[in-house]
Amino acid sequence: MSIINKILIADDDPFMLLSLKTVLEKENYMVVAVNNGKEAVAEFKKNPADCVLLDGLMPNLDGFTACREIRALKQGKAVPILIVSGLTKAEIKSEYPETKATGYIAKPIDWLKLIKKIATL
Repeated sequence: MSIINKILIADDDPFMLLSLKTVLEKENYMVVAVNNGKEAVAEFKKNPADCVLLDGLMPNLDGFTACREIRALKQGKAVPILIVSGLTKAEIKSEYPETKATGYIAKPIDWLKLIKKIATL
């Protein structure tokens, strides 16, 4: 289990992005929010986070590809990465077998489960 202070989140839905940011900040995490996977990879390269939450399906680089790109970075090898998606785990594993994510959070989000999951990473 690692200490998580800073979380990078990427989601193309402005409401979901704001909701994630608000909930996580209430839990005293420092949150950096971006609109797509391309921005997430660029932000992680500049300022690595302790944890990354990526929407699975986004324009301008989906979360699955962003996850692989972050994992390819020296600082991204061990960082916990959660894919937030409306897809089931089975769909994700069959359609995106090379994701290399630490775990998955289903949409609609159970906020208590999300907080517990992050706390146990």
